[in-house]
Amino acid sequence: MLEENQIEQSVKNLKLILGIKIDDTSKDDLIKLYFSRASNFVIRYCGHENFNQDMIEIAEDIAIIFYRNKGVENIESESKGRIVDTFRKSLSPEMYKRLNSNRRYRGVKQR
Repeated sequence: MLEENQIEQSVKNLKLILGIKIDDTSKDDLIKLYFSRASNFVIRYCGHENFNQDMIEIAEDIAIIFYRNKGVENIESESKGRIVDTFRKSLSPEMYKRLNSNRRYRGVKQR
């Protein structure tokens, strides 16, 4: 698992990317929640808890997706006049490629 100082650094990174001022703490709980869920997803997917820098960055990127999709979880697209927004329903193939490079594969038992 991640240490508290790494979680705080990730919150700062997420706020920077999302355009939230570092001293604005009003969204910190939500950002921490999304980062925690993203980190847990990375741990389950990769099969180990030994976070390297790449895995931390992946968790941050997934947390950004969660944050930006807040309120549109079950919407595929939305139209407003001539403007159409399309929302991502799952992670991109590039994100899975990054996850797979950190995945621990369990050995297959031979008979």
